[in-house]
Amino acid sequence: MIGWDEVLEGGLAPGVTVQSWRGMEGAIAASTLGHDAIVSPTTHTYFDYDLKTINLKTVYSFEPVPTGLTVDQEKHILGGECNMWSERAPQPYIDRKMFPLMAAMAEVLWSPKEGKKFKEFQHRLQAHYPRLRELGIQYGKEALPLSVIPTFNVSGRTCQVVLEAADPGMSLRYTLDGSDPLKEPYLYKTPIDIDKNTVLKAAAFKNGDPCGDIAHHAFLTQKTVTNGAQSM
Repeated sequence: MIGWDEVLEGGLAPGVTVQSWRGMEGAIAASTLGHDAIVSPTTHTYFDYDLKTINLKTVYSFEPVPTGLTVDQEKHILGGECNMWSERAPQPYIDRKMFPLMAAMAEVLWSPKEGKKFKEFQHRLQAHYPRLRELGIQYGKEALPLSVIPTFNVSGRTCQVVLEAADPGMSLRYTLDGSDPLKEPYLYKTPIDIDKNTVLKAAAFKNGDPCGDIAHHAFLTQKTVTNGAQSM
């Protein structure tokens, strides 16, 4: 019998395998008790979630064997599972959710964790897209086309913004005055330094065409007055 990790709450019958979905704690508890476990935590393996929550990089970062187990306890981790709750879901929807994330999960579960390099995997993955198209699989995106990653310097009241593309074949363009980045943008090359009120808009392009929604972020510098002196 295989039971979701709730079965731990009532005490395990002999021979029960625990499927750990609410994090990795269920797998740790089961293996500690001498029971087998399958790992499928919502943080990395629920492919029906949106790309803001689980993307290609998130899946590839998954480590199926929990840390802190003894060698004997590690033997109880049978493997992992990716979940796609597909009630009332048409096949193209399932394809977009499962691929290319399935490729990342396969490498994670079938390869030793030593030597895993996401960028190298991402490069190799590009060769599989023609194969998926040939098979008629309507695959989805690796991630949201564009991520905006700010780093704040509180003491200096400044911010540095990194724009990150979902895949190596994309280019990124941006504006700092709230104007449309599809028209007359700057081509993103290095992190953007911001030290005043700024409206950043950015867009991803692939093969010269816009890809995904425009990212829109407002950065505000607050001014305070203390004892007649203005500080930033």
